[in-house]
Amino acid sequence: AIYEALDANAFLEIVDGGYGETGQTVYPESNTWGIDYSPHSTAANVERAQQLIEESDFDAPVELSMIGSSDLDMMRDMVRIAQDQLEQAGFDVNLQEMETAAWVERLNAFQWDLTPNWGGHSPDPALQRAERTFWTDERDIETHVPYYDTPDSNWERVFEIFEEDDGTLSHEERYELYAEQQRLICDDCVYAVLYHPNNMRAHRTSVRNYEIMPTAVDDPFHQVRLSENE
Repeated sequence: AIYEALDANAFLEIVDGGYGETGQTVYPESNTWGIDYSPHSTAANVERAQQLIEESDFDAPVELSMIGSSDLDMMRDMVRIAQDQLEQAGFDVNLQEMETAAWVERLNAFQWDLTPNWGGHSPDPALQRAERTFWTDERDIETHVPYYDTPDSNWERVFEIFEEDDGTLSHEERYELYAEQQRLICDDCVYAVLYHPNNMRAHRTSVRNYEIMPTAVDDPFHQVRLSENE
């Protein structure tokens, strides 16, 4: 119902100026790891969302809590768009906006029900297990709780795939494993991908004297200007 309520095309146009493509899997179809799989509407289907709510065990309006950063334009735009679209479909969204430092603290403590997102954060799927979505009990479970570990989801198989990728598989074998994983993630609708931006996302850098934002969430390199000697 959440997927059907959200208009991925609007997110892409408003948040990233149309530079990208809509999609519901972790990687876009054009990526090395991409697959052709989008079972939900990319344009908002309010009637379908309302129908799914009626068929569920939830009473309308369905309450959702959502948090946003008041001083990061991209994050602020995303949560406001999501709030408007979700409420049109029968959700009651409690949106709380705050400064980035407070937002990151709440985000990492998982004190929210929904946060809009885009896909393709890691250049290789195996690196995803270090992302917030896939934190496991290898980390400090008291402060880092994996929100993918939810009832009625395929989380056990998702984590099994990480274990099966043991460094001995061919690229083709790895591709089939992570294609399965992406379908499971999409079907579970826990980590809800809406689109894939074309803006560069940096994962490593050898640039000196450049300070990464303390949020460590997203560094807008397309807005960065470096002098020649830096």
